[in-house]
Amino acid sequence: MIKKIKNRKIKLIGITGKMGSGKSLFSSFFKKKGIPVYYSDKRGKVLMNKIEIIKQNIIKYFGKNSYQKNKINKTHLSKIVFQNSMALKLLCHIVHPWMLLDFKQWMSSIIKKKLFM
Repeated sequence: MIKKIKNRKIKLIGITGKMGSGKSLFSSFFKKKGIPVYYSDKRGKVLMNKIEIIKQNIIKYFGKNSYQKNKINKTHLSKIVFQNSMALKLLCHIVHPWMLLDFKQWMSSIIKKKLFM
């Protein structure tokens, strides 16, 4: 996806890989160069703690122990989803639509910032 803004191109680069493959380290090089980085893992956790419908669905399908003191219980949820591929798919189905919306809003804010630079 390349969008032209005032004779400048914005390039969207996706970095993928398994856990521990160095995605965050690689992304940090971009960040150090002043290139905006959307950290999907971090944003996913924020959204799971912030958006009520996500919380309700996680509790509905994964139990009340999924949250402790109104924060996502990563230990509880990880035990379930990393042992059951269907549970992982369900969690992705609950969270990913909201992450896509969040990403689009983030991209829009980046584009607006570039317009006024």
